[in-house]
Amino acid sequence: MLHLIAIATINTAFSWFIGSWNCHGTGYSTINTFTYAAGNKWIINRWGPKTADGGTAYIGYVSAQKRWIYKDFHNDGGFGDVTSTGPHDNVWIWSGPYYTPDGKGLHGRIIYTIKNKGEYDRSFEEPKGNGFKSDGGDVCTRLK
Repeated sequence: MLHLIAIATINTAFSWFIGSWNCHGTGYSTINTFTYAAGNKWIINRWGPKTADGGTAYIGYVSAQKRWIYKDFHNDGGFGDVTSTGPHDNVWIWSGPYYTPDGKGLHGRIIYTIKNKGEYDRSFEEPKGNGFKSDGGDVCTRLK
């Protein structure tokens, strides 16, 4: 099993995701691509087609705030502003607000779980009572 260490450089902590991934969820399939942005301090994640079903996210570590940020912009006009303290036992938990195209604010979390060298699971959860409930997800396998 992979062991990741959360440190203040994108090159060592989130670089495992660099590459292209085939992601399958309930009723859909998409390609997620992670590439370095200029300077290798940020990673750009692009997914889906250039229609309302796709989008772009920017991921990086902000040392002054001692946290990872994941800003995602959906092609339909929705956007997310989530943060994480980093990976713990191969799991990244990102939480924060998401805004629908009509401005409705939602709060939840996205969980990336590294399963093995070429696969990760991603799940979406929303608050429910004193915990969270699943709101879908997918399995992503690395493309060669």
